[in-house]
Amino acid sequence: MTLLLAISISIIIIFSKPFNGLLLYYISLVWYPTSNTIYLGTLNFSVSRITILALIIKILLDNSILQKYSIKTIDKCMILYFVGQLFSGLFTTNFITVLTNRSGFFFDVFLPFIAIRLIIDSREKLTVYINRIVWITVPLGLITIFESYTHCKNILSFGMIEGYADPRWGMKRARATFSHPIYYGIFMSIILSLGMIKFPKNKFLLFAIFCGVFSSLSSGPWLCAITCIFIMCLYRFRYKWKTIIIVTSLTCLTIEIISNRHFYNVIDRFALNSQTAWYRTRLFEVALFENGMSGHWLFGYGFNDPMWCKKIDGRNHTDMVNHYLLILSQFGLSGLIPFLLIIMASLKNIYYNCLFSLQSDHWLRWVLGATLIGLLFSLNSVSLFGQASNFIFILFALTAPLEKININTNRTNIKR
Repeated sequence: MTLLLAISISIIIIFSKPFNGLLLYYISLVWYPTSNTIYLGTLNFSVSRITILALIIKILLDNSILQKYSIKTIDKCMILYFVGQLFSGLFTTNFITVLTNRSGFFFDVFLPFIAIRLIIDSREKLTVYINRIVWITVPLGLITIFESYTHCKNILSFGMIEGYADPRWGMKRARATFSHPIYYGIFMSIILSLGMIKFPKNKFLLFAIFCGVFSSLSSGPWLCAITCIFIMCLYRFRYKWKTIIIVTSLTCLTIEIISNRHFYNVIDRFALNSQTAWYRTRLFEVALFENGMSGHWLFGYGFNDPMWCKKIDGRNHTDMVNHYLLILSQFGLSGLIPFLLIIMASLKNIYYNCLFSLQSDHWLRWVLGATLIGLLFSLNSVSLFGQASNFIFILFALTAPLEKININTNRTNIKR
């Protein structure tokens, strides 16, 4: 079934417009498990890996798309991130292992990033694309809330091997086509935030996607969604962003003083599982402040377990529930610094020219910024794999069209 589906979608992509092909790739990424693969030698190809290859071929055959492309800062950071991973791997892991592993990254992350950059080259295409992917995702929320409440079999597994996840509140933790409920929940929280671009016109749409976030029954996705919505609520105060940052920093400092604990320890008390919340804070402390990276800061541990678990709770493996620490442990600062540069470039694309852009662009920029910040905040409590990890970089690429100001304005045109 996997091969037949991949071939069918790829053929349609070849004969479709590039923009429609990009939507078909998104469908193949979200609606079919990436863990269902076809093995070709040492490489395994999912449906999404095959369809993105077809889309890239389609783009290369269209000279008009390539002629309009101009490299931006975020593209340079992405290339640096990919090269940094390969380079650091040469010092920690067998070359064939590194090449095989990063080949998967190339198909899952790098090629979709490039496809987005080449096809979504204007604000108009950006808004249309976001609207389409939000509507494509809506049925997932309705299916999974039903599955979660009724404990029905996952009809979207398509034979995928599902790991066990403890029920919560008497409900099943839904995952749809994703390998874990947390990954599914994080992904749906991103889509929920992007759906707010049309708020409050499509209340049903937002409710359906919220059902998907809730059905994961995971603290990380809920935290991501709450953070995104909170930042959106600050939209009317956007001209006072400096004050907001100062107040937020003072609040964190006050929490530390009053509770006599780090503010992130206090925030974690609101998690659904206090034990896993404690583990997350200890992971952070051991890695950064208790010599967890000693001797491995530059290139990391490769794909080996750093065994921080011995200092945390004595278990036999380290559960790397922090995306930043996952990158740091695997690739060291050679991987983490370029990843942080991608984040900085994305935020700059969104906010740097926000006050001087079209008034109609402000809400779009603010929602994208809130989505990105909410996601980045949640990555402190979860490391992502599969479709959710792929979509992070799709989100980064979607900020590129906002780098350029659409009209000539000056400070006198800004509403104070």
